[in-house]
Amino acid sequence: MNEGCFVVIGAGAIGVRHHRNIKNLGRQVKLLSFRDDGYVRLKNILLQREYVLGVVVATATQVRLEILKLCADYGVPTYCEKPLCYSRHQLQKIKRLNNEFRNICFVGFMTRFHPVVSFVRHRLENQLIYDIDLRIGLDVNRWRENWSFEQSYAARENGGGVLLDLCHEIDIACMLIGSQLDIKSVTSLGFEPFKNVDFLSSISLCHKIKSCSVSIKMDYLNPVSVRRGSILTENEFISYDMIEGVVKIASDKGIEKFQFPYERDQLFIEAISEFVLFCEEYSENGGRSAKDIHLMILPTIENGYAVDHLICECYRLRDFKYVR
Repeated sequence: MNEGCFVVIGAGAIGVRHHRNIKNLGRQVKLLSFRDDGYVRLKNILLQREYVLGVVVATATQVRLEILKLCADYGVPTYCEKPLCYSRHQLQKIKRLNNEFRNICFVGFMTRFHPVVSFVRHRLENQLIYDIDLRIGLDVNRWRENWSFEQSYAARENGGGVLLDLCHEIDIACMLIGSQLDIKSVTSLGFEPFKNVDFLSSISLCHKIKSCSVSIKMDYLNPVSVRRGSILTENEFISYDMIEGVVKIASDKGIEKFQFPYERDQLFIEAISEFVLFCEEYSENGGRSAKDIHLMILPTIENGYAVDHLICECYRLRDFKYVR
């Protein structure tokens, strides 16, 4: 490698997409399969630190911790797919990684780049929010081309299931109302023989300070893809459909409708573009951030820790009912 390049570890659908998008941005990028000695190959590449601008971690959740430790040891900016991990024990180990790395390791909550989310977030500024209701669902058997749920990371007893897989909605809730949320209940539906794998989870939260309740439902069972939300405020009822790119606002003035055309891959492109630009500036400035990270859309381990902790706690507290 004679020029600075990026490395993507994890050659599944998401890793391949990141590799393609970075390449289309005109950057050099190498794709490693974790199953094909990816960890060892990444370590050997990182020995040539001056050539590696950034690492993208798109492996199964269960193996991300060791990769993050490796990236922290070499001080390389990292983009890690969500969620960072699935247990408090793992999260505590990540929290103990050096402070510099925690501020240059970004978590891939790409839904933050969705124009509907951006619009709703700004609309809610300075509004008193009473209630948030979010829903995401899909048919897991028709999720991706050549996809087999039984052979996927999502079917694993530890670190699998819909709550972790579709945890973007937990991040959205925290963006809208703040991360000071108490968990009231997490009820989950499972199917034998997939022990500890939730196919449907309903999360009930309440804000520790504000008088606001939050309900989040996610499932693998929907015959059609669904991604909707509604927010009740002091003066407005806001509803949105992220798949259709539509926001409706009802108030005493009537109903307003806003349309936001988008393509799903654009979210991946915008998220990885922000990371790529950060890495290049970080390298040009001799390993110092030229950006105010708090102005970036992507969260880091450091400033997004509360969201990661909430996800792990919701996962831990799932109360299962099984369909036999």
